[in-house]
Amino acid sequence: MVKIWLSDKISEVKKKYRGKVLSIGTGALIMADDERYLFALSKKDYWKIYKEMPLIKSSCPGGSLEEGETPQKALVREVMEETACNICVVSSKNTYCFSEGTIEKIELDDDIKPVIVYEREQTSGNHFWNLMGIIFYVDILSGDARPSSEVPALLYAKNDAVVGKGEPKRLKSILDGGGELIESSPNIIPLDAYIESGFTSHLIAGYLGDRIKTMHDR
Repeated sequence: MVKIWLSDKISEVKKKYRGKVLSIGTGALIMADDERYLFALSKKDYWKIYKEMPLIKSSCPGGSLEEGETPQKALVREVMEETACNICVVSSKNTYCFSEGTIEKIELDDDIKPVIVYEREQTSGNHFWNLMGIIFYVDILSGDARPSSEVPALLYAKNDAVVGKGEPKRLKSILDGGGELIESSPNIIPLDAYIESGFTSHLIAGYLGDRIKTMHDR
């Protein structure tokens, strides 16, 4: 298998979507010692209604690259902005690429390799755009996770506690199963709310499963 640089993969995707709207984002897989992941919960402006209760999306902390940023530098900045944690981006043993419904292992020549690179179409109302997501493992160097003005709350939970087959899961059931909610202010997130897992969580659970844990044992 021929090795390539992550920057080459980004250039390849930019060329593929030339003339179309493309956003490049980066996300963090932050795993606590007890194998719970840290998720960011969406702002109230983006909540939906499900069974007459709020439906709140969970996602990996992260965000879009700014002009001239590498994915790793963007991730350090975004995680600090969302969680107040200073992180170190670490390399995955393996990197997987998800595109058009298929997933394959790719070989990167970078010292710090992402665990997942993916492409997908994003929609919000009547707006459509293409997204390239780059997901890394990170270790927290300093700081206790706490939400910022960008996110109303953070959620520590095992991935399979958030990602369910069928309907979204109630927040209360996630907390009863060992999850931990960290709010920016008391009672900002209703316990009866439903949590909708983001695309990355589904990708991990549906395609990679136990391999994620193996890759984290660096």
